[in-house]
Amino acid sequence: MRNSSLKKAVSLLFVCSMVYFNAFVSFAQWQQSQDGRWWYEEAAYFRGYAVGWELIDGQWYHFDQDGWLQTGWQLIDNSWYYFDSSGAMLSNQEIDGYYLGKSGAMATLAAESDDTDEMTVDQAYDLLWEALVEAGLYQNPNTVMMLDYETDEVIAISVGENSPVKYTAIEHYEIDRKTGIATPMFWGEVLYLK
Repeated sequence: MRNSSLKKAVSLLFVCSMVYFNAFVSFAQWQQSQDGRWWYEEAAYFRGYAVGWELIDGQWYHFDQDGWLQTGWQLIDNSWYYFDSSGAMLSNQEIDGYYLGKSGAMATLAAESDDTDEMTVDQAYDLLWEALVEAGLYQNPNTVMMLDYETDEVIAISVGENSPVKYTAIEHYEIDRKTGIATPMFWGEVLYLK
């Protein structure tokens, strides 16, 4: 009899603690101010609201130091990001003529070239390498790039592996000097360098 009462008490305590725990953990919700701005309220935060980067329901959002949701173009840690009207960060697309990479950061030119928008061969090397690193491609210590050819419109660079005996090309990219689009000549993915 006593053992049965103890089991009931432990079971009741367990059920009550689970209800309390679930109520505490699940308290997270979007809030809107009277002036139309949004913040994300969650009991788990010390201050009660999100600040900085937050992954919510599979989407990245950014909140300023006061907890307000940011939208549009935002400069964060020296990189530009774009957040749509819902506040979700966009990536892998072009916005206002600028390409947003996989991380959501705007791809930028490594250096300016004589007051024109056309990139130089050195810029093409730098930007192609940055894009390959960001995409996680060809991350081998023996990876090298070589200039295939250049015209007024394009710069062609091959990416390959160097060994003591030979160079083996893996992919060739033709880079448009004006748009910065690197088109693979075989099987790779299109990369946006500007």
